[in-house]
Amino acid sequence: FVWAQLFNEVNARKIRDELNPFDGVLGNRMFLSIFVGSAVMQFLTVQFVGIVFKTVPLDGDDWAVCLILGLLSIPIGILGRFLPPFDFLNRPSDSAKVLPVKDEPPTGTG
Repeated sequence: FVWAQLFNEVNARKIRDELNPFDGVLGNRMFLSIFVGSAVMQFLTVQFVGIVFKTVPLDGDDWAVCLILGLLSIPIGILGRFLPPFDFLNRPSDSAKVLPVKDEPPTGTG
């Protein structure tokens, strides 16, 4: 999950119709330092500080699987940009009953 979150940080740099999440990533030193620092800390925590966090060291194959699964968030994020926006605030709830409006003549005086 940590790797998916790290790669999703790359995705979150672009929104809407901007398709290339890697565009300009090398020019943002703050982003790169946080990304690399988080990746290094994840590696060190899993490999060497397992007794504190109750993890076991991973071998190369396990790390590859983790990275590949995390990288899947990049194409998923790109595909998500093609979806139309959804208005969560004006969505009727599942319990709300929508009744049809009857055509009735207006009432009133006049």
